[in-house]
Amino acid sequence: MVDIHTHILPGVDDGARNSEEALCMAAAAWETGTECLVLTPHCNIPAAPRANYRSRGLIEAFERFRGAVRQAGIPIRLTLGAEVFADEHLPELLKSHSLLTLAGSRYLLIEFDFGADPGTIRDALAAVSAAGLRPVLAHPERYAMTAVHPDAIFDWVQSGCVIQLNKGSLLGRFGNDIRDTARLLLEHRLVHCIASDAHHRDIRTPELDEVRRLTERLCGPRYTELLFDENPLRIVSDQPMRIPRALPF
Repeated sequence: MVDIHTHILPGVDDGARNSEEALCMAAAAWETGTECLVLTPHCNIPAAPRANYRSRGLIEAFERFRGAVRQAGIPIRLTLGAEVFADEHLPELLKSHSLLTLAGSRYLLIEFDFGADPGTIRDALAAVSAAGLRPVLAHPERYAMTAVHPDAIFDWVQSGCVIQLNKGSLLGRFGNDIRDTARLLLEHRLVHCIASDAHHRDIRTPELDEVRRLTERLCGPRYTELLFDENPLRIVSDQPMRIPRALPF
């Protein structure tokens, strides 16, 4: 499996607290079937201690951690990216090439305030596309608007947006309403990859094996393989996605 959304790089955001915890998370991911992790620290969060824009310091922190993983004998592949919070500065950040894409690809992982309205999200996704990148919308099942306007997700997919679902949402870790929304998106084939959004070793963990088994029961083996293996690998390899035919609402 390939996990395109994790907060394992230590000490840069609200994810892994230190190298020890981060190494434990990398080992747990490997031991449960994940072969590649994209480390995606929060980027452009208002008032956060670190902005995590593209910088030599962030890349050096990644290289140090990758070296520590190798030294620990964990054979998992690591790549770097970011989870970019979309606000009014997004067009400027895109123009200045300040944002890290997923594994250096054309795919940009992007998130919004959970109360964002559909128009705000639509305009930001269009700005990413206009910059020559492909937006990967992080955990839309957690946004309040999705439960009210799931048809907006269908429209965004038709315009080229990639939809990433969170492991915890599907397992009910954020409540039944978000779980039901996540399953609705799966039923309509509006999900293109599932990721852990891992933050810690004890909560919001990196293992994907449990949610993969659940997804296979809900959706069958072929769609499950697309969500956990094929499409995430295409993202980190900067290849075109395989997009299933979405079912309108």
